This record gives sequence, C-alpha cells and structure tokens, in this order.
Amino acid sequence: MRRALWLGLALLGLLRCSQASLPPPGQLFGTYGLALYGDLLFVTSIETAELKVIDLNSSSRDWVRAPNPLEPLSIPVLDRPVALARDLANDGGTEIPGPYLYVQGQSSAEISIVGTNRSTQLIELARLPTAGVVTAMAARGPDPSRPDAGSTLYYATLDTSRCLPADAGSCGSVGGSRATLWQASIPPVDPASQRLNGISPSPKWVFQTPVNALLALPNSSNLAVATRNLNLPDGGLLRGTTVVLDPQTGPVRTLQFPTSVRFLTTNPAASVYPTDGGEAVTHVFGILEEESCSVVGDFAGVDGGYTLADGGYQCPAIMASDTTGQRSTDVTGTGMVPLSYGNAFPMSIALSAGGLIAVPNSNPDPAGNNGPTMMRTLSNLGIIPASDSNIYFFDADELRALNASSEVDGGARVVSTAYFNNDGGLLPYTEGPDAGSVAVGNGAARDETISIVFQGTISGFQGLPSPDAGEYFFPVPGAPLSRIVIGDRIVVFGADGGCPDYSGDDTGLTISQLDAGILVSNSAVPCQATSFSVRASGNTPYVVTGTVTGHMGRTGTNQVFTYGDLSSYFYHPCTPGLSPCQFDRNAPQLSFLFGPGDPGIHRDYSYQIETFSGFVAEFIQLDTTPGFTGFDYQLPTAAVNVTTVPDGGQLVPLNHFFVTYPSANAVVEFDPVRLILNSVNRLSAFPHN
Repeated sequence: MRRALWLGLALLGLLRCSQASLPPPGQLFGTYGLALYGDLLFVTSIETAELKVIDLNSSSRDWVRAPNPLEPLSIPVLDRPVALARDLANDGGTEIPGPYLYVQGQSSAEISIVGTNRSTQLIELARLPTAGVVTAMAARGPDPSRPDAGSTLYYATLDTSRCLPADAGSCGSVGGSRATLWQASIPPVDPASQRLNGISPSPKWVFQTPVNALLALPNSSNLAVATRNLNLPDGGLLRGTTVVLDPQTGPVRTLQFPTSVRFLTTNPAASVYPTDGGEAVTHVFGILEEESCSVVGDFAGVDGGYTLADGGYQCPAIMASDTTGQRSTDVTGTGMVPLSYGNAFPMSIALSAGGLIAVPNSNPDPAGNNGPTMMRTLSNLGIIPASDSNIYFFDADELRALNASSEVDGGARVVSTAYFNNDGGLLPYTEGPDAGSVAVGNGAARDETISIVFQGTISGFQGLPSPDAGEYFFPVPGAPLSRIVIGDRIVVFGADGGCPDYSGDDTGLTISQLDAGILVSNSAVPCQATSFSVRASGNTPYVVTGTVTGHMGRTGTNQVFTYGDLSSYFYHPCTPGLSPCQFDRNAPQLSFLFGPGDPGIHRDYSYQIETFSGFVAEFIQLDTTPGFTGFDYQLPTAAVNVTTVPDGGQLVPLNHFFVTYPSANAVVEFDPVRLILNSVNRLSAFPHN
C-alpha cells in the first residue's frame, strides 16, 4: 500500500514537471491604472495600496517576483492608487520611457514616485506631499541627449475656496476651488540612499476652474490642460476649456473642443511634420465631459459633425483637436466626426503606433481560401474601453472609427419601400415616394425605418396638456414651432371620452396663428380635454420620421424631399475607387421625389422606407459570464497595446493588448489574431489576476 502511494505521488510529480506551469496569482484588488515601461507592465491594486508588475519577457507572462519567489513583487505606494503617469521623452518620433512612474491617489494630497529600473529601482523612491488634492498629472522624461539631466513632473491641485474678481473690483464667492499647476524637477536617484531627494515643486499657473487632465505634448515643451465647467451660485457658468500652455508664460491658444474635456492623450505618431520644417502639429484626443452635455460649447456647429438636429452635440464622445487650435480633420479632409457609441461612456483612450488589429476583409477569396476578416497594422491604433463592457477600436491616423460591416465604406442603401393602411395592413404600392428616386447618404444613413405618415402627428406636439373648454390658446413652451404651419389641425382628448372623434381626414381645430410659444386656433376647445396633439395638414400633410433619426420634416405630393447635410454624417467613408479618400459631403441623409400619391389615402396611412447604414463600429467584448473563469468581467477601464518587447537588445514582436477589469481584479491580455469581431470572446483572452 505504501509503495503504491509513493508510486502515485511520483507519477503526479512527473506529470506536473512535464506541463508548462501557470504563474501564481498576482493578488490584485482594484485594477484601474496601467503603464508600460519596456518589458514591464505596471498595474494598480487600489485596495492594498500597491503596484504589481507583469514581466512581459517571461514565457508564461509571469508577475515580477518578490525576493521570496513564491510571491509577486509588491511596490507599496500611497493610499488608493487610481492613476499612473509615465515619464516620457520623444526621440525622433519614438517614445522613450524615463526612469520614473508617478502614482496619483483617490482624493489624495500626495504623489508616489516609483522607479522603473527592474534591476535596482522597482520601489517607491519618494512620496511627494502636495498643496492640495491632486486632480491630474503629466510628466516629461530626460532629454535623450542628456539622460542624466532628470525628469519633470507637472500636476494640478484643487485649492481651497476663494473669491473671483467681479464688477467694480468686488469679490464674490463662487463656492468652488481654483486650480494651481505645479512643476517639479525630478533629479537622478541619489546613489548612496537609492532615493530621491531635494524635490521642490513650484507653482506655474492658476486656473479659475478645476483641472481635469494634463498632457505633456510630445513635440513641444508645452502642455495641454483641460479644465472643467464650474456652476456659480448666481446661476452663471464658468466654462472650462482646453488650452495649450507654456508652463513659463501661460496659455498659448485654446483647443477647439465643443465643451470641457475629462481625459487627454496623444503620442508621437499623432503628429504631422510640415514639409517646410515648421513646428509639428499634434492631434490631441479628448473625452468630452458628460456632465457638460447640456452645455453647448462656443465651437459647436463650426463644422459638420459637432451638432445634432436638436442643436446639441454627440456626447458621450471622443474628439481630436490640433495643437494649432483647430479641430482635427480626418482622412477625407473634413472635420473629424465625434467617436460616439450610444450611451456608452469612454473610460479612457489608448494609442499605439503600429498596432495590429483584425478588420473586415472587403475582398474575400470566392474559393474560401481566406476568411471574413484580415489582419491590418495601423500607423496609429486607438483602443477605447467603454462603460458598456465593450472595447472599441479606431484609426487614430485617419481619425475614423473602424467599420466592422462586411460592406466597408460603400454599403449605405435603401432596403425596401412599402405602403400601409392605418391598421398596418400592406397595400399595393402607389407612389408616394418614387421608389427609384429614394437615395441615402453613405455615412449618414441610419439602420432605421422611416415612416411618411399622411396627416400624421408631429413629433414634439404629442400628448401636451390641454387648455380648458372654451379656450383658443394652446401653450407649447419650448416646442419646435418650425415644424408647424398655419392650417395644421389640433386634436384634443378627454379622460372620459367626451371629446369629438378626430380620426377622420382633415378633422380637428385649425391653427390660425403662431405666437411666441402659443398655438392659436380659430375654434374653441369643445370639451373638458386633458391633452392635445397636432396633426399635419395643408400642402405638406405627410410627416417624415425615422426610428433612429426622429423628426425629419414634412412633404407633399409632387415635391422633392431632402433631409440632412454634413452635420448628419456620423462616419466619413472612403468612396471605393476614388483616391485620395473622399465622399460626397453634399449628399443628404435622405432624399426622394414624392409622386402624385394615392387619391384614396386616409389619415394615418403611411409609406415606410427601410434604410441600411453599412456601418457597425468595431468592438470586442470579453465573455462576462461569471462561470467562464469564476470572475465577472465588466467595465474595462484602461488599456495598453504592446507592439514589441525588448529582449537582449532586440525588439521582439508581440502585438497583444492588455485591459484592466476592476470588477474581476484582473488585467486581461488579448491576442488580436484570435479575436472574433463584434462578438463575445473567450479563446483570445488570458486573464492576469
């Protein structure tokens, strides 16, 4: 019996030694920040106030080991580390990581400075106390030509409440806090103590509102600084802006973002060098601050794509502005369209020069020798972890979302046209919209059903509170009066059913006048009505509405209908066969010739047009089923793409990207070659936790 036991243990040991062992767990608790330094990937562990480090050169992608090799290395830092700032220099368009990593804590008035030399300095080198809570950080590494010159740290603090100068030299409290930008020279490590000494920050600039984000520009000594909006006690608004700032002399110019920005990033690959040898122009990418969505900025509507039909702008969204101050133009030469993904909040942006990603194969081999996707190396890949648990991708050079549709750049079309009675029954098609004339703009058309309803209810004038019986005036405060014409019909509804039946053609109270938010009828309310709506009449009795777009306008028989202009475009496609990349920016979202119509038509009969956008934003999602790995992978927050790993003086290709998932206390590594686009992924992902 004893012999059998020992034999069994020996066999188990042999099997164990013959298999590649998985690295022990990293013991992470709260993975929000991520920073790459060569072959080291630093990760925050918020609950344990430490950093952990993934060794990208280990065969099993192990954690850097502690002196006790059974444990992962722990780098203790300030409490609740939430953000990391890299010490970067630019050498001829290449990012050169410096010797330090800066750690920001949640609502913390200090900064941890960590060494990044794996041989001697994977420790906290200094704890820098600050004059207030740190809200943003940025850093610049040593000049590559003078590596011993030291680094520069910039950070913004939220200061105590103060007064702002107002009229007549008085000072009224705004109930908020100003922000101060600080600069600190970080010297080389003291060789005797192996610590940093003699750090003396100095204030460089004061801002009237808190600072959301700082960015050290790669081709300049300047910074980009984003401040947030501040509501004043008197109901006023102190608007936040994003500026290029010379730390020594102050703001240089304002960047053209439509509102305040909460996140900034760029990289050397986002710069364009003029042929005349002038200053490089850099695209600065920003996430628009969702709290400011109701506040349209000064630059809204300057170019197509900022504003929506209701006068607002796409938000949540990502935009890019050039360091010249102008809105960045995409590959088509048109102002960049905001990258917006419905109600999903972009959590961060990661850029990677030479990033590899799968894209749809627009010309698959008919014999089936290649699949629906192909691998493509982008000059600058953009990765966006979002609040809907998706990870989106965009081309940060072309400044366009990646289109995962199988009909890339040429797919927008009309799918069908049909004619229905007021009960939804299909009728023989009687023009109506001339089916051969219906056209959509490629890049503007949505995946939607467009209804063209005879004497239809007008959007924005449905179910409004009715005035009392005998009244002629119908208040419509804030309603879009431009949609109403004299002669339209008001139909009223009573709770007890005592109001007239307005289902017949041309029934209702006729509108005789429009006056400052009031509709005036030539007939009084005939009953104790509780609500009213407005129906189209006259020469444009057809109401055009899209299930996605909303109200699109009105039309009538023998009329040409058009809706949309450049501001309707959510994507700028490259027209196949045309070079350079371009599209017809004058094409409306929808156009058609309305024919003579059906002489037997009745109220609420409708024509319906199905349109297909030919666009699907490219994304992937990690399997969020807890049973997959025992963890709940939701809400990715930060990403890093690793194109190459230094190994013995050589750069070894890797092209994997890493994403933090705080809900699972993990960093997940993705292999883009194995990704299934716009789908839940399992086999392409490896968790580190």
